[in-house]
Amino acid sequence: MLIEKDWATAEELKTFEKQVRKNLEAEVEQIRNDPWPTAEDLYDHVGVTEGHYIRGVEYRLSKHPPAI
Repeated sequence: MLIEKDWATAEELKTFEKQVRKNLEAEVEQIRNDPWPTAEDLYDHVGVTEGHYIRGVEYRLSKHPPAI
């Protein structure tokens, strides 16, 4: 569709694909060389919310939704 609509050429898409593959290979290599996580790492980036949480809704509304 990109080629059909003239939004990109086959050459541009091939170049983009090659760059994506190159980036992926570099990231995989980095991951393989990274050290294993420690037990303390299990608690990194863990957040706690009060009760149940509904994305985009204030806590007070998610706890007691308004009557319809």
